[in-house]
Amino acid sequence: QRHVVTASAIRRKPGRCELRPATQGGFDAQGREIVRFDQATHSARVGLLALADGLMLLPADAESLPAGALVEFLPF
Repeated sequence: QRHVVTASAIRRKPGRCELRPATQGGFDAQGREIVRFDQATHSARVGLLALADGLMLLPADAESLPAGALVEFLPF
């Protein structure tokens, strides 16, 4: 596992940890790895796992994260 930054802001319902499929999207100006992800999430979107490079871990207490937020990434 490693830390990466989000390509865009995230809004979500807080209360549970969330693992969201993500793809690697290059590096920012500071050399940090960027991940991209789909905003819409629900159980029927498991097909996105085949296209993902790994899962990003969103903390349970986070209702929103800005673009460039530091998150944990679990590569496949």
